[in-house]
Amino acid sequence: VEVISEMLRKGTVSPEVSGKKNDFGDQQLQVDLMADDECFKQLKECGAVCTASSEETNLEVHCEGRGYAVAFDPLDGSSIIDANWAVGSIFGIYPDPNRRGFKGRKGRDQCAGVMAMYGPRTTMAIGLRLSEDERGKSYVSVAFEVALTESGWVVTRKRLSLGEAGKRVFAPGNLRAGQERAGYAMLLNYWLSNKYTLRYTGGMVPDIYYALIAGYGVFCNPSSPSHRAKLRLLYECAPIAMIVECAGGMSTDGKASSLLDVTISSTNDTTDICVGSPSEVRRYRALVNAPTKFPLSVTAKAGRRRGCLPCIPCWPFSRAS
Repeated sequence: VEVISEMLRKGTVSPEVSGKKNDFGDQQLQVDLMADDECFKQLKECGAVCTASSEETNLEVHCEGRGYAVAFDPLDGSSIIDANWAVGSIFGIYPDPNRRGFKGRKGRDQCAGVMAMYGPRTTMAIGLRLSEDERGKSYVSVAFEVALTESGWVVTRKRLSLGEAGKRVFAPGNLRAGQERAGYAMLLNYWLSNKYTLRYTGGMVPDIYYALIAGYGVFCNPSSPSHRAKLRLLYECAPIAMIVECAGGMSTDGKASSLLDVTISSTNDTTDICVGSPSEVRRYRALVNAPTKFPLSVTAKAGRRRGCLPCIPCWPFSRAS
């Protein structure tokens, strides 16, 4: 993280397209590849990692160490780096004394999730799940923040907490899905009608990081038939769900009660995601898959008549629709 932060701040890496694509079909920037190389270098040299896998390589790479398996996104949000917006790195750390790797495991198997953010400061939100007994049947979870200073890493917030008190903020991804999923359109309408404050940058790390610091909020990215899920379960969503739940929040893919209970069947797995304050995640689960009695096109027309956004149906919030 320190090396990547230094590369970004000094401008020693290029945001130009490398001409390569990863296994997910995404264009890889030169900065993606350099961050990926640096992460692998550090993990291989640390002596504590037996297996590592990156969103950019999508393979389980054998390392010479022992004890842990690490899945990571070396530079999340690189598509917005040209505008000098905040970006981040994501790491999921799994105890792996027997070299199981990742397939067949669940996010709940992680012992830690880490989300680094490269903004005006370089900071990390860390979620730890620690065993309280030798059998590993009792756990305690904690989330905290550290910051990079001239003298090294220091704890800047001893406790990160996602609760039910605070400014109501929302970060809705993939808004186009509201055209095809009436439940998502109703959820958007709920947030707007209740005067939530929008906090959305287009980068998952800064958006979720804001909610962790504010102590309240919700981030979501649902899919639709025309806009399939793109976020990776192993490299992005499971580690972030670990951090959020260690902070007292909740996570879901819209179906499971927790993203941490979703089995990783492949390093290619993608998923819908909603993370944030418990009440907001419950509302997402209740509304986003809800059927509607009216075709979306009909309710959208009603919304236009009432001066609402055309993609957001008024039903069932107004009888006039």
